[in-house]
Amino acid sequence: MENLKNRIFHFLLIFISFLYIILFIYLPKINLIKDINFSTNNYYALYKRSEIFSQTIIILFVIFILYCLFFYGIKNNFFEIKFKRLFLFSVIVSFFSIIVFPIFSSDIFYYICSDRVFAIHHLSPFTNTYASLSGDYFQDIFHGYSWETHLNNYGPIFILLSSIPVLLFSKNLFLSIVLWKFICIIINIINGYLVYKITKSEKIYFLYAFNPLLIFELCLNAHNEVLMIFFILLAFFYIFKKPCIKNYLLSMVFLVLSILTKIFSLVFLPIFFLLMFLGLKSKKQRFQFLIFSTILLLIIIILSYWPFHTNIKDIISPIIFQSSFTSSIFVSPLIQLIWYGIYFFSGKDFFHIASFVSRFVFLISYVGILFWALFKKNKHFSKLILISSTIIFTIFILTFFSWLMPWYFTTIICLNFLSYFFSNKKVYLMMNFFFTLYGICFYFVLR
Repeated sequence: MENLKNRIFHFLLIFISFLYIILFIYLPKINLIKDINFSTNNYYALYKRSEIFSQTIIILFVIFILYCLFFYGIKNNFFEIKFKRLFLFSVIVSFFSIIVFPIFSSDIFYYICSDRVFAIHHLSPFTNTYASLSGDYFQDIFHGYSWETHLNNYGPIFILLSSIPVLLFSKNLFLSIVLWKFICIIINIINGYLVYKITKSEKIYFLYAFNPLLIFELCLNAHNEVLMIFFILLAFFYIFKKPCIKNYLLSMVFLVLSILTKIFSLVFLPIFFLLMFLGLKSKKQRFQFLIFSTILLLIIIILSYWPFHTNIKDIISPIIFQSSFTSSIFVSPLIQLIWYGIYFFSGKDFFHIASFVSRFVFLISYVGILFWALFKKNKHFSKLILISSTIIFTIFILTFFSWLMPWYFTTIICLNFLSYFFSNKKVYLMMNFFFTLYGICFYFVLR
């Protein structure tokens, strides 16, 4: 019987890995980067080939169904799972994604543009756009790229890391992008291992390592969410270790590094800080945590922004500018619901009112969850921080964004894995499947 279970496990694991590899082989290859030129629109000509998107989304749906069935088998002990085999196949699948041209998102080119402003021209990407440069080696290639006129809206930690490929291959766009994808794949593999270390569960590791949207966005499209998730997982890793000032301070450090990668993580800061503060038993420990965390965070923030020689206004302005982006389709569901409701009853397009009301709902919800967490009599502060963070970020995604993209779901998917494990509540598992499917469906509309 055990032998049969092992055979079923290996067959399904090989089959789902095989589908991923077939998909990556089918998609346009990364060597097309050598011929890219935005001024002639040849990137967007490839970008808009509907048959590639439709066939890819169909394959992703098939993989998603198999992913759900495979997890159902794991959950109900239909076959025996082994971490080493899961890890090996997830690494193989991840590295195969490096051969794929980033056709589904052009963000990787925006990263290169911002990095060149800083790494090659020694200017701050918070105050200088790529289009403002003169004589850059890739200027003819990126002329006409829609994001070359935008200031950087990511954090300094991301810029410092993503500048490494640009520095190493300053005159080779192909190798710059290949190296960045390689870095993202390595970080994502580490993320999967951190999920396993936190949960000690092969089931939860499978949910992370073989999730189609995570592989698609973090490995294939190489979005910087992979770095943000890395720091968030490290923050939770230290939360779930022995409760003490040292671990709480380390957790805060990694959370701030996540915020300095992408500003979205800022929503976690109050809940982390307050519940850690309350989780310490004595007044002396709380005072030490307050002082040391404040000093550490200030040092990290100052050192992170130091190379860019910029001020707070220059840092905040691009973030505010991006938050003003709007889309008639790609918005948080509550904004869209309120917007359609207003239009249905009044016949007027009050998108700004819908955005304001929906974001106000988020703020009220945030305060409510914060008070719920603060007054909840629960000795397991680590679990409470995780559950509260998951709920808050879920509401954040559903209510706040007037410009919502599929890769924004990757963080909440990861948090739902952890919350499902520590709470054993199926709602978090269902939310994982919901956001994964929601993200895949986005591409149907996107193209």
